[in-house]
Amino acid sequence: SRALDAARAHAALWEALGADGSIGAEALDLSRNELEALPDALLAPPPSRNPFAGLVCLDVSRNRLTELPAALATAAPALIDVRAAANHLRPAARALSPALRAALLPRLRLFDLRFNPKLHRGAPQDDGGGASVPARAGGWLEAELREWMTRPGALLLLTPPERRRGGTRTGGVDGIISGACDLRAQLSPLSTPTLRRRLEAEFGVHTDPECTGRDGVLEALLDAYERVGGRTQLRMEDAGVPLPPAVARELLQALRETAWGSLRNEREKVSSTGGYVLLRRGDGSASASNAQRRALAKRRRHARVWDAAHAALRCADASFAEQYDTIALTYGFTGSPHIDSYDVDVQYTASFGEFTNGGELCVERDARTVAVVNTRGRVVCADGRCVHWVRPYLGERWSVVWFRTRGKVAPRGQAVPGVREGAVADGP
Repeated sequence: SRALDAARAHAALWEALGADGSIGAEALDLSRNELEALPDALLAPPPSRNPFAGLVCLDVSRNRLTELPAALATAAPALIDVRAAANHLRPAARALSPALRAALLPRLRLFDLRFNPKLHRGAPQDDGGGASVPARAGGWLEAELREWMTRPGALLLLTPPERRRGGTRTGGVDGIISGACDLRAQLSPLSTPTLRRRLEAEFGVHTDPECTGRDGVLEALLDAYERVGGRTQLRMEDAGVPLPPAVARELLQALRETAWGSLRNEREKVSSTGGYVLLRRGDGSASASNAQRRALAKRRRHARVWDAAHAALRCADASFAEQYDTIALTYGFTGSPHIDSYDVDVQYTASFGEFTNGGELCVERDARTVAVVNTRGRVVCADGRCVHWVRPYLGERWSVVWFRTRGKVAPRGQAVPGVREGAVADGP
């Protein structure tokens, strides 16, 4: 995207919100604008008509910001979700002033500071001899910020030490921050033979495995899709079973009370933001393995959310509620397109929270069609063995996924049971 100076960003913001600032905003996406500073329209709005008084989520990722001004906390008093990944933030002492920490951090539910390498510089000095405090690969910064982030379940995202040394997973920052919803990312989870078969079956293009490898097949397939205008999206607003309000409230409250900040992401193979935690049924019998006992102990520590999730699934499919062996809990999750290769059956999923501009579950229905499924407050059945992902969104989003990894393998059917042939199509 082209660079925007502060004046242009100010004008663009003010125009988008109405000349008098009357439109207001709950979620604001300023990502990927090469901003070097936050615009004055955001930091110093007229107090009599502040359009950011109700701003909940601010995304300023993928810019060139060197600091987050303390004025942000005053200008957006309801702000609880700040995404500032992949900027040029200076060492924390300058980029995150004491005034900002005191005014903003205690109320935050999500603070994303990944891919800001300079932020970790300048470890504090001790009061004795001036030697650096031992910093466990920069762990001092996490400890320092968590002192201010006192809201229950607050999630702080920092780049892990191994990523700061230069390595990035497939997809890199773009794949994580943007949600990786481009067609290349959607096709990447498929095996080379599958890509090759699709290219020939759908577009009549034959390739010789001896001459054309995976990269060549993928490029040819992308070109073929471009020639036909991409893929069709089938929007499904009423899929699945809506949860009774009381059941949905109990599950959302249990998810809110989960200590996300103390749990590590357990989905290493999926490039993602946010938290992802697995809970398994486990086994407490004398013959159980150590892993089964640990799983049971972990589930008991999270008994409220486990019980609430179980009750929710019973509302949709009482039979599957007795069959699943694992649930995944997520907060702020936007995973890259992937296949759940360990699943042996369909899965059920539901999402909760105040999020906008996305957040639907996308599932590849066939080579030409993607189902875009509304899961908010609904338990939806889908086959995780098909390529699927969550659309990028703004705001707070929790989700629960119920699935089975043991027992008899169920044959694959529809990617999302209930998709009709005549469903209304959006653009690609």
